[in-house]
Amino acid sequence: MEDKAGPEVVTREQLEAVASLGAAKASDPPPKPPPPPHGAGAGAGKGFDIRAVLRDQGIGFVEKPKSYGIVLLLDRCLTSTEHEDGACILEFPSGALSYKCQHASCQGKGWEDAKEALGLRRRNATDGAAGGAGTQVDPDRFRILWDEEVEKLPPPDWLVQGYVVEKAIAVLYGPPGAGKSFLALDLALSVSKGRDWHGCPTRKSPVVYGASEGAAGLGLRIKAWKRHHGMAGRMGTGFVFQPCNFLDAKDIEAFLECLRSLPDKPALVVVDTLAWAMAGGDENAVKDLMLVLQAARRIRDEFDATVLIVHHTGKSGEAERGSSALRAGADTMLKLTTDGALIKLEVDKQKDASPPKPRFFKLEPVALGGQQGQGDDAEIDLTTSCVLIEAGAAPGTEEDPPGLHLTSNQRKALVALRDAPDPWTPTSRWERLSELKKSSFDTVRQRLVERGYVERKERGNGVSNRITAEGRAALEPQPNPFTSRAGHDGRTAAD
Repeated sequence: MEDKAGPEVVTREQLEAVASLGAAKASDPPPKPPPPPHGAGAGAGKGFDIRAVLRDQGIGFVEKPKSYGIVLLLDRCLTSTEHEDGACILEFPSGALSYKCQHASCQGKGWEDAKEALGLRRRNATDGAAGGAGTQVDPDRFRILWDEEVEKLPPPDWLVQGYVVEKAIAVLYGPPGAGKSFLALDLALSVSKGRDWHGCPTRKSPVVYGASEGAAGLGLRIKAWKRHHGMAGRMGTGFVFQPCNFLDAKDIEAFLECLRSLPDKPALVVVDTLAWAMAGGDENAVKDLMLVLQAARRIRDEFDATVLIVHHTGKSGEAERGSSALRAGADTMLKLTTDGALIKLEVDKQKDASPPKPRFFKLEPVALGGQQGQGDDAEIDLTTSCVLIEAGAAPGTEEDPPGLHLTSNQRKALVALRDAPDPWTPTSRWERLSELKKSSFDTVRQRLVERGYVERKERGNGVSNRITAEGRAALEPQPNPFTSRAGHDGRTAAD
């Protein structure tokens, strides 16, 4: 069976000692080159027949056994047509291969250049290999990592704590009108700004959002989001409105080139919606969904990015529409449902962590209008849009773990109270320290008291407030489930 890992590449330093082999006399004692570097994939070239490749391409060679390997003196240069002699390939005992030509015009040329000249990146498979003779294969496509190497790989981490993992494939699905795009946009803008997403820390990163909706409608939502959160200017989220067909190799390559042109690689790419990415495809066809996932993985692997795919539910409204291949290939599945004005978010698949409890949101209208013009010609613009805000827990449900669902305003107020100079802080002073608007502060204060994070006491002519032990615990960073769930034998809850 052909070794698809291909020959091993060695460093230029290893070739310095054999640089003169092409012109050296047979009686000259050869210098001994250093051994292949440890950990460079020793043995990766075993089973790779370089001699067969040379013969197939009509390249003559003479073998010269040496104490450090075998030198193949070639009858022509592989990297230049200006000369023929002076080129050689060195085969180390490990199977590693090196290339060297003594001529000045070939200085800087090495094994990668020789491999390209020999067509080894796209060469014929041997007879008996899968696909049969003539099948084109890439000898560098596969790489083996041993168990000790896998153990040393860094554990996954959160892009949005508790909900979206870094370098993953995630799907957000729900029925029409459930607020999927509002939630996806809210999440994208929060990540690009590095702002807590409804109390969940995010890793500040560039975001690219592939949008199926028109620029005008989405522009209103962005404007509403910025106004609601008191922000202005560029957030760091780029938008693509031209559909990219993930079923078309040329289209996905063009999309990758677009991402490569960015000054900083994106850590989150939103595909809103799946239909945007598979024009003419069949959501029920496993083959088409596998192509979409393959394209998403290319984005993930090249940019170390999370790809968030927004999708619809089927007729029942309970599961995502189409083939189950999408769910099977995703690391995270986020489900949205509605109950009147409430939007319920559930994590019904989290590959490597325990899912959090459901959260409830609602859409809050934001007026974007204002007076246009002056005097008698003035007009009032009544344009509005919405933003996603937390609605708290549904009636009769248990609260979520401390800290995980603090909103950004709740966290801001709680930090201000914790850091106040006196243990008991009058409400008016707490409001000033929080830097929140009065209407927002009153809502936040009431919610923190209800959750047991703040206790109140009549003191003098007013009411003073003090953070509780539960409130302090709520401000503590949440542990990473990927690294904190191991038992005494090192196994995780996923084992």
